[in-house]
Amino acid sequence: MLQKLLAAVIGALVCGVAIAAGSSLENPQPGSIESGIGVISGWYCPAAAITIQIDDGAPIPAPYGSLRGDAASSCDGVVATGFSYLINYNT
Repeated sequence: MLQKLLAAVIGALVCGVAIAAGSSLENPQPGSIESGIGVISGWYCPAAAITIQIDDGAPIPAPYGSLRGDAASSCDGVVATGFSYLINYNT
């Protein structure tokens, strides 16, 4: 499971990340400050499902399986490895 850990700082969020090998969290970048509406995205191989967890909240299923040809060399030729989740960081 991919975990996304966020901590509140001055009305925005600072991102810390726990992610497994064979994967890439591209947005947001570690240590970045996020606010407003944004996306959590990257790729992971292989996975039956991707979930995102913010602080101690319940895991949220993220759409998974978009085509990522750029990750194929890391995923034994598999290209359906992308995930993306639209989030309102202000909630």
